[in-house]
Amino acid sequence: MQDNIPEAYLTNTSKKISIALTGERGCIIAFTSDPLEDAPRSAIAIEPMEGIANSFNRSDMQGQILLKA
Repeated sequence: MQDNIPEAYLTNTSKKISIALTGERGCIIAFTSDPLEDAPRSAIAIEPMEGIANSFNRSDMQGQILLKA
């Protein structure tokens, strides 16, 4: 991460492809299909998010979340 800008890179060397994801703020979350017994590592999702998971319930995130009506 440079200058607090989140970055994520995913590379498949055997197929010679890669993707890069950067965001202006927040964080990047990666999900895989690893918990699925019949399809481990068959899928991945990389998602930019404004805040980390469970932000509303974390005391260290209070004051960083603003909801507007």
